Amino acid sequence: VDAGPGTGKTHTLIHRINHLVTIDGVDPEGILVLCFTNAAVDEIRNRLTAFVDSGADRGLANVDVRTFHSFAWWLIGQANELFVDEGWTKVNMASLNYDTSLKVATKIMNKYHDTIVGNWEHFIVDEVQDLTNSLARFVLYIVSACLKNNCGFTVLGDACQAIYDYT
Repeated sequence: VDAGPGTGKTHTLIHRINHLVTIDGVDPEGILVLCFTNAAVDEIRNRLTAFVDSGADRGLANVDVRTFHSFAWWLIGQANELFVDEGWTKVNMASLNYDTSLKVATKIMNKYHDTIVGNWEHFIVDEVQDLTNSLARFVLYIVSACLKNNCGFTVLGDACQAIYDYT
């Protein structure tokens, strides 16, 4: 979805999730939405809650909505717990900054994508126009894993609002 500011991308996102759950039969817990900011996460969660309060499927409250950074940290924590027996060397999370955490998470996604994406049914990226460098590579690995594992994906953004268009 490529649309300008105020045209209803978030509204469309909420209705897309609702369609996935109510029409396509996607398990809400199998949907992951990634955003740049906590404010965007809160906005989507609040809108999903309001949608449920207005009579939509209660399962919509179980959609996983988080920031890219939160997801990267979660992924590293999962790898530290689940993949050590498969050759993963535990990562000291206290030593990571934002970019390093994305690079480590990208390695995890590349190496263990079947296990990670295997439980997902749909992946959604908000504000796709601002993906650059290590974050763009991270998302490309996730999309690639989705394609390999029959997981759908949706991206939303506004090409005219690309903050990092120069990169």
